[in-house]
Amino acid sequence: KTTTSFLLEQVLAYADRRVGVDGTVSYRWPSHEEPAANTTPESATLQRLMAKMVDDQVSDLVMEVSSHGLASHRVEQTFFDAVVFTNFTQDHLDFHLTMEAYRDAKALLFGHHVASSLEHGKRPIAVINIDDGEGSYLAELAKLSGARVVTYGLNLGADLRAMEIRSAVSGTTARSPAAYCWR
Repeated sequence: KTTTSFLLEQVLAYADRRVGVDGTVSYRWPSHEEPAANTTPESATLQRLMAKMVDDQVSDLVMEVSSHGLASHRVEQTFFDAVVFTNFTQDHLDFHLTMEAYRDAKALLFGHHVASSLEHGKRPIAVINIDDGEGSYLAELAKLSGARVVTYGLNLGADLRAMEIRSAVSGTTARSPAAYCWR
């Protein structure tokens, strides 16, 4: 989540957007930065930060939404334009106790929060790593909840598929077999 949030922040900033980030490292936007107490702040803190961002004309917020934050309802009444699933690993079992409970907490973003965002006038898009074992489940859940779904990965069934991947000190390049048409 952290790497993805940094990448999205840079892409949006390059497009001359005023970007805010709530994440593991810090809560920041142009002219403001403070250390993060939690990856997903407590709901009152999150609302305070978002209000400050609005006052400072932030156009886009990139937020790391943790399974803890979802299970603790920290993002209730927060409506999303896009949600991203990168991977599911054996983390946070001290909190969730089982892999199923952990997956179910993450699934709230692609089910409940997608549907809620749709009800509040958003047209959310779910971008999902189909190579992960839980990717298909979350893609189907997001579709059933009303999201436009785009999958990515190395899998032949992915909407966006990387091929001919080359890594070097200067960066990584890949080719996609065909241009994806946004629906």
